[in-house]
Amino acid sequence: MAEASWLMQDADPQASRQATARGPTKGTLRWTWRPRREVVLVDEPLVAADNDGVLFGGSGEWLVAIDAEGRELWKRHIKQYPTDLRRTPSGDLMFFANFVGFLRFDTDGNQVSVLKDETSSSGVFAFDRATNVYTFGAFTWTSEDDAAEHWGWITAWDSRDRQLWHRDLTARSVSDQNWSSSVWRWAGTPGSRARRAWQT
Repeated sequence: MAEASWLMQDADPQASRQATARGPTKGTLRWTWRPRREVVLVDEPLVAADNDGVLFGGSGEWLVAIDAEGRELWKRHIKQYPTDLRRTPSGDLMFFANFVGFLRFDTDGNQVSVLKDETSSSGVFAFDRATNVYTFGAFTWTSEDDAAEHWGWITAWDSRDRQLWHRDLTARSVSDQNWSSSVWRWAGTPGSRARRAWQT
């Protein structure tokens, strides 16, 4: 289980939405985790894993940790709907919550910080080798004549959640998808290079 990059949903390894490759076609089901009544699951849960086989799942308003034997370690009612749950280079969990920001939790389920990168209706983040975090946020709205307008930004943070720089993308007429893929393009590059790239 520790080496698996996919998540079994409803005991079906082919039902994973967590990897582009198909899951294994042979094997033995080791365990199935069923939430207690208070944990409401959504159709597509978010999953991250550590090197010890612990799964961290985000679904609806909940974060849950499950060990490699299927035992629930902890659960937290986070009162947000997380998206894009991932491990940071330092080992924490990070996810985006609409109109809240980018939330960081440790592996014991304690909230570490919130990157309040303005109020955003969409969020994407990436990391570089120095454990800096690049966050992207955007608004898209439509006027009465159906003309779509975009307003976005990208911000760099260090590993202690201190803002390094911020770039407003208001003047750029590009889609949310282009902006969010730009965040990934600079993962692994020094912040100064990413900042200069936005200034060109």
